[in-house]
Amino acid sequence: MAHPQVQIQLVKQGDGIHRAKIRGDVILINYTATLADGTVVDTTLTRGKSYRLEYGQGDAISGLDWVLGRPNMTLGARAKVVIPACYAYGKRGWPPMIPGDATLFFDLEVVGVNQRVCKSDWYA
Repeated sequence: MAHPQVQIQLVKQGDGIHRAKIRGDVILINYTATLADGTVVDTTLTRGKSYRLEYGQGDAISGLDWVLGRPNMTLGARAKVVIPACYAYGKRGWPPMIPGDATLFFDLEVVGVNQRVCKSDWYA
């Protein structure tokens, strides 16, 4: 049986140039993650700063890492992303916030790639 696919709907084009290309590239993102019922499970809004991760190093769930490596996810891009449980937290979930077998819905924006940053209205 085939796994469900990660879905990406680009909301805003990025610069078309700067993106994660190799393991260890540093990415800054703003995001809100929700469950299917709209419950917010995590967001950079409550922290007031972007999330920093190193591409391909296991700093994020596999579905999110895959999304950030796509050619259209360049600096400044914003997307709606659906990540099935098999590419998120699987059967175990992440108690108590994320139940097992939960699909995650992300609104995310790439605001930094390897020292380059862009202006964002995420916290406005």
